[in-house]
Parts: sequence; C-alpha cells; structure tokens
Amino acid sequence: MDPSKDSLSIMIATDIHLGYQEQDPTRGTDSFNTFREILRHAKNHKVDMVLLGGDLFHENKPSLYTLNEAIKLLHEFTVGDKKINFKISSDQYKNFGRRVNYSDPNSNTALPVFSIHGNHDDPTGAKRVGPLDILSSSDLINYFGKINKVDDIEVYPITIEKGSTKLNIFGIGNVRDERLHRAFINNQVTWCKPDNINDYVNLMVIHQNRVPHSPKNYIPENMLPEFLDIVFWGHEHDCRILPETNSQRKFDVIQPGSPVATSLCDGEAITKYVGILEIYDKPRKGKKYEIKPILLSTVRPMVIDSIDIKRETDISPGDDKALETFLRSKVNEMIVRAQELWNENNPDGENPPLPLIRLNVEMSREYNRIRTSLFEQEFKNRIANSDSNGQKIVTYHYKEAERSQNQRFVAPLDFGDEEISQKNATYFVIGQLAKTLKEKPSHFFPENGILNSIDLYVNKNDENAVRDFFDSTREHMKNHLINHGIPENSL
Repeated sequence: MDPSKDSLSIMIATDIHLGYQEQDPTRGTDSFNTFREILRHAKNHKVDMVLLGGDLFHENKPSLYTLNEAIKLLHEFTVGDKKINFKISSDQYKNFGRRVNYSDPNSNTALPVFSIHGNHDDPTGAKRVGPLDILSSSDLINYFGKINKVDDIEVYPITIEKGSTKLNIFGIGNVRDERLHRAFINNQVTWCKPDNINDYVNLMVIHQNRVPHSPKNYIPENMLPEFLDIVFWGHEHDCRILPETNSQRKFDVIQPGSPVATSLCDGEAITKYVGILEIYDKPRKGKKYEIKPILLSTVRPMVIDSIDIKRETDISPGDDKALETFLRSKVNEMIVRAQELWNENNPDGENPPLPLIRLNVEMSREYNRIRTSLFEQEFKNRIANSDSNGQKIVTYHYKEAERSQNQRFVAPLDFGDEEISQKNATYFVIGQLAKTLKEKPSHFFPENGILNSIDLYVNKNDENAVRDFFDSTREHMKNHLINHGIPENSL
C-alpha cells in the first residue's frame, strides 16, 4: 500500500465475542487478548478509524466483568490527543442518534470506533437497549445501523470525507434473516443515498447469514444494491479476508470472520486475520480501495481432523483397546500440529497456549465408543477444550447407511459443542410451537410475536420478553376496542 495524505485507513474486524467462555480458567481471557491485539494493530498502523461488523459481545447482557474489560480496552487504545483527520458530513443524529464521539468537547477521542450490532449483542426489551448503547453513551464507540421498524427500513449512510477522498458507510444491524429477507422482497428497504453517489466509495456493513440455511434464512448477495463497491460481511466466522467479486452486482465482498472460535469446526480452524482497508481518492489498479490482511498472533491454535475407522484403519470391531490406542495417538499428533501452527505465527518464541482439538470419528455401530471422561482426563493439562466446557475432544458419527431398516431413529449427531446442541434443541421447541400455532391459531396474539418473545427469552436471556409482548398486545387490543366505541370500564 502507498497511502496518500487524502487516503482513508480503516481497521476492519468483526465477531470478537467479548466474554466468550469467560468462566473457563484456561480460555476466559481469549477474546480480550485478541481484541487488545486488534486495537494495538490499529494504533500501530495509525489508522483513521476502526469499523466493526457486529457481535463485539458474545451476549447482549454481558457480565459486569466483560463490560468493564471492554471499557478498559477501548479507553486504553481510543482515548488520547491524536487529531482526527476526517469529517462526517451526513446527519449524525440520523446515523447515531447523537453526534459522533470525537466531536464532543468533553471527549478526547483519538481513534474513533464505529460498529453495528450482531445477533449476539442486539438491543432487546421494550426500550431496545443493548451493550453497544452503553458504549455509545460512554463516548467509546459510534453505534449505527439500529433498525426501529423491520417493515420500513431506512438506511442512512455515514458520509466521510478526508481531503478529496469520499466514503459512504451504509449499515444494517442484525435482523432475523427471515424478516430482513422478506423486507428486501417487499421493497421495504430504502437506501437514502446522496445524488452524487458515484463520487463516493460505497461500503455496506451487514451481519446476516451469507450461507443459505433454508430458502429464506439468509440474505443473497444479489439482494443488495449494485451501487455498492464493498460489502463488509459479519456473522460468518470463517475468514475470507481477500475481496470476492460478485459477478452480477460487481461489488466486492470482504468477510474477515471471527478472531475468536466459538465452535470447533473447519471454518473456525482457518488462520485468522483482520484487515486494513485503504480508501483512495483516485482509482489504483482500477479500484479506489485495497485491503491489507493482518495476521492475528494471539488466536489460540486449533486443529480439526476426521477419521473413518473402517475405511482408514485395520482396527477390528470390538477391539476397544486398539481403538483407544489409535485415537490417543491421533490426538497427540494433532497437539504437535497445533504447536507447530503457533510457532509459525509467533516466531518470537512465545510459548504456545493449550490448543483446541477436535477429532471427528466416523464409524459403524459394530464399534464401541471409548469412555470420554477417562480419555479426556489424560489430556486435561494439554488441551483447552473438553466435555466439561461443552466441547468434546472426540466426537462420534454413525453411518446412516448401516443402520437397521427396523430402526426408527438414527442416533443423533454428536455435535460435541454445548452451544450448538442447545440451539438445535431451542429451534426444535420453537418449531413445534410454530406448528401448533398454525394448526390452532390465536385470535388475539400474533404468531410471530409469540415466537419472537420466546426466542428472546431463551436465547437472549430477556426475562421480560414474554411479559412485555403480552402486555403490549393487550394494551394495543384495549385501545383498539375503545376507539371502536367499547367503554373502557367494561374491559
């Protein structure tokens, strides 16, 4: 990169999940260590700003410890006397609901941070407040992309100018995928773009499913407008930091991925990067921007592997001792690979932390599983994850093709991740409730409202969600009846 005095330098990162596994004595500080590294890179590279793509926090009601650590880190790296070299010419109250933090005479912001919310740290409750609101009120971040009406979404860009470089940042904080998908289909999303839109580099920050989970449970890239130049995609955890051009819309998608692994899967095991996005006033090699990947060295090493016992070994069914010996040897090899991975990313010789290890074992029902508790006890001081923290070292997958024809149910996939298992159980319960409501609909309470309030109660720990929904619906019904001539004292 060869930045000019007019180029705008932006550190981009997403899905940091502050507070993830905070109670774990081994992994409790992982998210904070990596956030510190990201902010340190931003400061050392003297970027103009930091742009976050959602899920800064792992929970929308973070513990006091997590909230305090976040405030301390932001205060350490973003407060100071450095001059801000860009200006915001858009309506800041439409962008942030307040003015940008560095313009506050009582604030001393040296590194502005801008962020949308994700599905983990979204605002909830009747007042729709989340942890990013607290950081915003504390003048530590500039929170944008908050949606008030899902059926009438207005997206106002943050218009940034630095010399002759001009940038629009559009942002939509996380909305349930089905709802946002429907809003796009029904033309309920309005892009409040300036008349001279082509004079700007236009960047969109979004935190939704990029990979389809069902026909409407994701946002197809082609739903986004073609005037965009860059789409900064949060939520998806696998790191794809280099731009990928959408052949139809012609914009580039940049997906930094999560620097903190919240599940043990192949996508999380990819080497983790953040990026410095440089925006230019004039095209260079045909574009007004380029990205510089920054390798993260504090990320706990992870190795994922799979083995098909019948196809890839000569272990006989019933030979439990041979199977256990083989799996032990395989896990030891993976630990060595994790140490080598750490050494590659940390040539200064810093001792590697305990790695994350996941061995997926596929086998027929002729084989017996080894005893998890005794097996994992051997690796207690050598591996960071275990069954005790909801993430097993070894998981087993039976081959469906080999089940008995008389067997009604196949054994469920052993996910090994407590969070994934809980989510699947929750989705099952909500799905069953949705089916019941369709068969026996309520005439007073809307189906989507009931399901949404239960989802907030279960997944967001919003203890008041169900009560607030029923109270607000009852009040709405009461006002409707009064407006149609029913005496209030008769209700």
